[in-house]
Amino acid sequence: MILLYYLVLLPISILPSSLQYGLARVLKFILKTLVAYRRNLIRSNLELCFPEMEEEKRKKVLDAFYWNLSQVILESISAFSLTEKEAALRCHVKNPEVLNELFAQNRDVIITGGHYANWEAITLTANQVNHDLYALYKPLKNAFMDEKVTVSRSKFGVKMISIKDYRQHIEKYHETPRAFIFGIDQSPRKDSGEWIRFLNRDTMVFTGPERLAKKYNMAVVTGRLVRVGRGQYEIEYELLFDRPNDTKTLEITKRTMEDVQMMIVNKPSDWLWSHNRWKHSKYLEAQ
Repeated sequence: MILLYYLVLLPISILPSSLQYGLARVLKFILKTLVAYRRNLIRSNLELCFPEMEEEKRKKVLDAFYWNLSQVILESISAFSLTEKEAALRCHVKNPEVLNELFAQNRDVIITGGHYANWEAITLTANQVNHDLYALYKPLKNAFMDEKVTVSRSKFGVKMISIKDYRQHIEKYHETPRAFIFGIDQSPRKDSGEWIRFLNRDTMVFTGPERLAKKYNMAVVTGRLVRVGRGQYEIEYELLFDRPNDTKTLEITKRTMEDVQMMIVNKPSDWLWSHNRWKHSKYLEAQ
């Protein structure tokens, strides 16, 4: 991994963007045509989530998915050498006042979103809001690459915290309000989730954000990230729940997942269909 980083990834990261996106097209060809990366899983997910979609449209979504994934990979590599000026151009917060008003009220915030477009772009926006921004992530198995990726993601102010110990960071006293970013469309452990309908399927979902919001009276904000140009993204925030303890059980979870679903339905190709999101079966769990 050390040689891969210094001989391949780092040199690619300093290439002009035009060459990087040329490599992204090569990568798309490799992923889609040469190795057919998780094609059966992706097609199965699309067929089950969009049974009414015509086959020709499904093929176009599949093709666009591989292009989106290739861009995300190359943009993640480029982040190793990204400058502060380039980071500001890559992701823009459309309405920072949503968070800043909560900051003025001394409120901690949970930001929910999904693995949509280049979901990592939100880590570049820490200097555009007043909150201390924390992003939850799953550590890589390789310690060297985990360190390099963590440093790359955090060099513009966001604080990276492991999904394994995020609770201790939330519980720790902090003088200024914080905002914690949760990717809520991941598959939880089968003994720690709840079942809801998501994309026409019975889906086990992670309820951690709802439980934390209620326990610590944290406002719940959704972040809608969209691609507005090549390598350029915009995130729009919306306050969903200001008084989490006034909500019914699973109301926060369902509403935040509905928001992710809305974005996926609007542009299916930008979601991470290669993730084994439905590894749990409601029917088998009930046996």
